[in-house]
Amino acid sequence: MLSRILGRALIAATATAAALGALSLSACVSAQNCAIWVGFESSREMYDAAELVVVGDVPTESHERRIGGVAAQVYELGTFEVLKGDAGAAPLRVAAMPDPCGRPEMENLLADAGQSLLFLVESDDPEVWVTITPVQGVRPAEERSLLVDDEQAP
Repeated sequence: MLSRILGRALIAATATAAALGALSLSACVSAQNCAIWVGFESSREMYDAAELVVVGDVPTESHERRIGGVAAQVYELGTFEVLKGDAGAAPLRVAAMPDPCGRPEMENLLADAGQSLLFLVESDDPEVWVTITPVQGVRPAEERSLLVDDEQAP
C-alpha cells in the first residue's frame, strides 16, 4: 500500500516537473522571438541596406493594418521622389516596422515625420513598405545631399 502511494506521488511529481519544465521552456522560446535590431551609423549605411529610398511628405493621417501579425500605422504618400529602388505607382504605403515584442521604446517613427527621407524594405504585406528597423529608417529630407556620390556632384 505504501509503495502504491509513493509510486503515485512519484508519478504526480514527475508530471508536475514536466509541466513546469515545458512552461519555462515556452517562456524562453517567446523571449527569443524579440530581435535585437542592427544600428546604422549613417544615412549612407541605411541607404545601402534599404531596398527603397524615397523623399516624401508623410501625412499625419494613418490607418491601422497588421504587418507580420502586429498592428502598425500605415501612411499613404501621394507624391514622393525615388532615390533608390522601384516604388511602383502612387500612392506609396509606408509604415514603421512593427516590433513583435511590443516594447514601448519602439515608437512610431513616422508619426509627425513630415517631409522626410525614408529608408524602406518590403514587408509581408505586398502593398506596404516598412522602415529598415523599428528604430531607424526616417531622417530629415535635407540629409538626401549626404547620399549623392562624388561623381554625381555638380
